[in-house]
Amino acid sequence: MSRPPDFDRVAAVYPVLETALAFGWMQRARRVLAAWIEDSRHPLLAGEGPGRLLAALKRRRPVGPVTVVDASGGMLRRARRAWEREGGDADDVRFVHADLRVWSPPAGVHDAVALPFVLDCFTGPELRDVAARFARGLPEGGCLVWADFNVPGGWRAFPARALIRLLYAFFGVATGLGVRRLEDPSPALAAAGLRRHQARFLAGGLLRVERWERGTGRP
Repeated sequence: MSRPPDFDRVAAVYPVLETALAFGWMQRARRVLAAWIEDSRHPLLAGEGPGRLLAALKRRRPVGPVTVVDASGGMLRRARRAWEREGGDADDVRFVHADLRVWSPPAGVHDAVALPFVLDCFTGPELRDVAARFARGLPEGGCLVWADFNVPGGWRAFPARALIRLLYAFFGVATGLGVRRLEDPSPALAAAGLRRHQARFLAGGLLRVERWERGTGRP
């Protein structure tokens, strides 16, 4: 298991960093995730970070229970403030401080799981373990949606790889993140019994957003 990063170190400045590095594209990806899970009964936002997906979901889904899990207490505090700014009811959200590398969702409780820009923090073996645990928690027909960086084909591959290397180097220094290589989560999700249902690429292929389902869709 890789060394756990400490995102408390960057929680206060993360929104500024994101805007400087991704020019709003990451939030566009989160809005796609929010649209895909807005009709779910009880969504789980895992590795949510500063609450930007939570806020986007609140605008599309005014009421209903949501669970937010993050390993950073600082990020959870920002997520709580984001929910309050949107006028959310405190009773509608459960905030859980936990490491996704060891935490498992309760079986059958969450019919949708969102993983926004968090899978790139795991090694290959960790990805397989996370995918298996989260897939087991989904009911039949439940969905797992995720967004992350991606290396597109053609000439765009060179600047994408350069940016991804820069991000890993920065967060390695700033948070202690030990991962240095972007892994494709698709094999781990397929091995966990999920099937790809939808896929979108944003920012010329730099960002990848996918919806996987348990028991439905296509390989």
